[in-house]
Amino acid sequence: MLQRLLLKNTPADVLVTPYRNTSARQELLSFPQQNTEIPFCTVWITQIEQIHQFVQQIPDLAWELMEYATEPLSLVYTRAKPWPGERKVLTEVCVRLLTHPKALKLLGSNQPWISVETDHLMDKKQGVAWTEKEVDCFDARIAPQKLKIMRVYDDDSFTFLQQ
Repeated sequence: MLQRLLLKNTPADVLVTPYRNTSARQELLSFPQQNTEIPFCTVWITQIEQIHQFVQQIPDLAWELMEYATEPLSLVYTRAKPWPGERKVLTEVCVRLLTHPKALKLLGSNQPWISVETDHLMDKKQGVAWTEKEVDCFDARIAPQKLKIMRVYDDDSFTFLQQ
């Protein structure tokens, strides 16, 4: 199984690796990044139950958003669980329930993945060199949709980081 992929048009271009592959994950997360208000990486979960591995407390609003979202949506949670083998302690975690059909078929549904948008890298060439395989996930049957990112708080309030 491939461990380092560049997926194009998901709707952004992203580098992904299985969460369980600690060495590939650490290498991906070590790339110099541009400063942004949005967390550098996103955990892609393929089953809604996988969220419990990454978030300490999931507000009711988040469950509803994940269940009913009809377009790409990433949620930033303010209470991240520690990641085994990770040197850096995360204070928050960005999670996206993956619904993109072509990406789901490629990645499978039994494990979470770590993704980093190539636009967040200081050196995109470094990301391309890290990649084992590039896959274009464009699907002409699905209208392009912009990714929405929301930060949800324990009291069910939220703010949009990207809409």
